[in-house]
Amino acid sequence: IFLKFHSKNENLAIINPDERIFKRAKTPWNRKVFHDSVIEKEYIFKVVKSTELLKFHIFDFYYVFLPISKEKQEFNYSDLNRHAKAFYDAINKYYIEHKKITTKNKSLMDNLNRWSKLINERQFSQIKVAYNNSGSILSAAVVQGEFLITGDLSFYATDNLKEAYYLSAVLNSNLLNEQVKIKKSSRHIFKIPFEIPIQKYNKTNELHQSLAQLGVQGEKIAKIFIKEFSLKNNDPLSRYKLQKILAEKLKPLLTQIDEFLKPQFRIAK
Repeated sequence: IFLKFHSKNENLAIINPDERIFKRAKTPWNRKVFHDSVIEKEYIFKVVKSTELLKFHIFDFYYVFLPISKEKQEFNYSDLNRHAKAFYDAINKYYIEHKKITTKNKSLMDNLNRWSKLINERQFSQIKVAYNNSGSILSAAVVQGEFLITGDLSFYATDNLKEAYYLSAVLNSNLLNEQVKIKKSSRHIFKIPFEIPIQKYNKTNELHQSLAQLGVQGEKIAKIFIKEFSLKNNDPLSRYKLQKILAEKLKPLLTQIDEFLKPQFRIAK
């Protein structure tokens, strides 16, 4: 479903697979099953993945085909437009033919929407705080606009931008990461951050306001770094390399965040 496209006309797009997605694809999902296909533009969505997540910033996004209505936020096969229906039929056929026998999802859409992770109000929120499901270091970023979040990320939806930046500061902090490491029992850490007693955002709390501002600053530092790095380097951006360099640039800011959080986590250092 990951694609690159160019316009055929005002309503239609010509699509091809996004090459980036094949880096980690395994058989039989590493086969390119469409070429110069045509779909209606209304079925093209923007999504973000964990592979582009850094602390405070997601540096790139993807386009995907989804057979759902943006207005109604639902899947209704009979309501699909002609080109989208034909394309969905083709890729759904491939999915059914190649999925494991033990897979409970009977269709591609069942797979995409398992655990209702795709079709829900939270996905269509204009403000989200996304963070990684797995790994040893927690990274979080504020996502604004019409972006959906893929299943390799967890997210918190809100209508308050300051709350989002407050949470990004807390989730990226060294102190919270230390708490995650203490509780961590496997590679999957997505449940842990909100098991830790993070204070609910309060707009009248000066400490929370200060943390929100530091969240904004963290995003600015990360964005400037990515822009400067990409101008100086022609090679594709390595997330691991970016994380390592950015961590040094964020040290002073993360130290500030930790100072604000010590009373919240009752840490006397």
